[in-house]
Amino acid sequence: MLKMTVNPAIRANVRAPMSGLLCVAAGTLAFFLVSCAAEDPASTVTGGAAGVAGTAGTPGAGAGAGGAGGTSGSAGSAGSAGSAGSAGTAAGGAPPACDYATVIQSQCARVGCHNAAHKMAGLDFQTAGYEQRIVNAPVTYADISCPDPNGGPLPVECIPPTCAQGTGQLLINTTTPSESWMLKKLLGTHGDCGDTMPLAPGMVTAEQRTCLESWIHYLAGG
Repeated sequence: MLKMTVNPAIRANVRAPMSGLLCVAAGTLAFFLVSCAAEDPASTVTGGAAGVAGTAGTPGAGAGAGGAGGTSGSAGSAGSAGSAGSAGTAAGGAPPACDYATVIQSQCARVGCHNAAHKMAGLDFQTAGYEQRIVNAPVTYADISCPDPNGGPLPVECIPPTCAQGTGQLLINTTTPSESWMLKKLLGTHGDCGDTMPLAPGMVTAEQRTCLESWIHYLAGG
């Protein structure tokens, strides 16, 4: 049997290329893996900062828009809508020192008159906020009693001609305080357009009447 002897130098030369090929292949695979990892945005790219939240709306205004976020960041949330401004009165200076609230509740907001249940002439002096509701509010000529034109024994609801002439009257007139309808009804200068207020048996004393008059002028701002 013929025995071949391979020169050690040749054997080393053969092994060298094979090792080189393995190294090159391993390097290529590593480079490919690194390249793929670099292209994956989830692994290396961080989200941008969140957008700045929108500023709160001013009273009576809508919501402010949120600012846009940075790269991959979420937009800021919209600002909340501002609350509507509350209606104020035209009152000037300090309210009268007398206890007008008690007089109103005892004389005007009685059962069957201007309370929450009956609201005669559309007025409710029992529920909170009545001061704001009557400032520069138009007069509603309602619930006025007149003799029955047909001769019946009971009065009937009507609107006397003098009421129609007073169209445009305001309950509390901030432009011309002395023309406030409530003041005219209190002082009896309203003609025959209904009754002087308050009605009997809740007629106020002279002191209470002065107190209510001061309160009306306070709401009217003069």
